[in-house]
Amino acid sequence: MAKQGMTSKSLNKLLYMISGGILALTLGIGIYFGIILTNMSSEVSKNKYIAINNEKKIEALSQLKIDYKKIGSEKDSVDSYVPNDKKVSAILRDLERMAGLNSLTFSAFKAQEDKGKSSKDANVKVEDIQIKKEGEYYIFPFQLELKGSYSGINSMMIDMEKFDRLIDVKTISYEKNEDDTTLSTDIITATLAINVYLIQ
Repeated sequence: MAKQGMTSKSLNKLLYMISGGILALTLGIGIYFGIILTNMSSEVSKNKYIAINNEKKIEALSQLKIDYKKIGSEKDSVDSYVPNDKKVSAILRDLERMAGLNSLTFSAFKAQEDKGKSSKDANVKVEDIQIKKEGEYYIFPFQLELKGSYSGINSMMIDMEKFDRLIDVKTISYEKNEDDTTLSTDIITATLAINVYLIQ
């Protein structure tokens, strides 16, 4: 007996199988492209992170250069106020010039006693004064006696505050000269205990 054609039941089964295959293929393709897109997105995010990180590094490097220049400038400023030599003759000449501009005269140059107290010793030479070490600095301690009017001494103190070297007036005392007057202006003697700072 001849074989009969495909029945409706068989046809439905075949269509079901074909639909299932198409669906599986579609899902497979979707998953495949989903993985590719995910990897691409991850790669883009990674590249974006690297770009941002590099940009931050460039900004940090630029700021570091600015800070380095600032530190160098500040160091130059410190070096000018606290030089790394022990020559103080120039400072004394500047102080003497200041005194002259304020109508004052040097009456004595002496060494300091401990704790900045005035010394009763006679005048000394610059090279006779001992330079002391204090932390990272050296200190050149000495004592000046200036003679003149109170206003002149006060004016010199203001000038010393503007001095381009770091000097510290530890103590100052005044003594009035009763027998020494000029044009009714009292003449006094000011004794200043001064520290000049030097870098090691």
